[in-house]
Amino acid sequence: IRLENYDDAVKKLAPLVTKKSNVKLQVRLSYIRALLCSGKPEQALELFREIEPTIKKNRRTTDFYSAWVYLALYSNDPVVRETYGLKLVNNTGLPRGVNRLRPEIFRMLAFHAMDKGQPAKAGEFLASAAEASDDDRFKKVVENQQTCLEKLNKPAPPLAAASWLNGNPTAANGLKGKCVAVLFWAPWSDPGK
Repeated sequence: IRLENYDDAVKKLAPLVTKKSNVKLQVRLSYIRALLCSGKPEQALELFREIEPTIKKNRRTTDFYSAWVYLALYSNDPVVRETYGLKLVNNTGLPRGVNRLRPEIFRMLAFHAMDKGQPAKAGEFLASAAEASDDDRFKKVVENQQTCLEKLNKPAPPLAAASWLNGNPTAANGLKGKCVAVLFWAPWSDPGK
């Protein structure tokens, strides 16, 4: 079965999932992957949780680890994303193709920690993401995110402007207690010209 069209794959694999076969596990993992790729993560998770304890994990069970990746990155449930993300980053025996995704999984876990109000943990995950990656562009993105994270809950830096749309220039401390909208424009953008 070719899995380019995942909806068709789901229809073709569904009846095979319950049949007794020496490739039943592989069929179930392919079915889970097709469900995940066709936007049915809850259905995939239910079947995956059923078979997960029975799978012998090794570097050849790529579909198994791929299911972890899909659940970590694409599940609608943040608890599921965190659970499988942590399984991935804490596992040292991942296949090479899956292991290559560890930096992105660490980054996803950092966002999840931020959503939970855990900036220190988010910082640890971002540091791990940078350390696990050998891509300089990815490291730069993570470095920028770490910089933003360090500024979280800190006072805004001093702000001074040569001109204001609605009055004379003033320092930021003169705006305390007032509602202020600040828009930054790049010099090459239309409003910045």
